[in-house]
Amino acid sequence: MKKTAVSSKPIVMRVKYSHCPNLTIIDTPGFVLKAKKGEPDKTPEEILAMVKSLASPPHRLLLFLQQSSVEWCSSVWLDAICEIDPSFRRTMIVVSKF
Repeated sequence: MKKTAVSSKPIVMRVKYSHCPNLTIIDTPGFVLKAKKGEPDKTPEEILAMVKSLASPPHRLLLFLQQSSVEWCSSVWLDAICEIDPSFRRTMIVVSKF
C-alpha cells in the first residue's frame, strides 16, 4: 500500500434549497511547498494533482483562499490557477487574515 499524507477523496458538501440553485462545495488540502516531517516527499505534488483534477471541469467555480500575510508573488497556488483557468473567468480569490 502506497503511503500518502493526504486522502485523494475530497470533502464534499451539498446544499439544496427549493428557492435557489443547488450548490456543491468541494474542499481540498491547501497547497504546500514541501512535505512536513514524517510525510512522504511527494505530498505537494499529490495535492497539486488532486486540485488540478477536481478544478478541471469547466463548469466548476474556483475559490482560493490566501493569507494576507503571504506575498502574492510567492503564492504556491498562483501558477496552478494560471494553468487551470488562464483567463480567471471562473476563479475567485479571497484574501483574509486567518
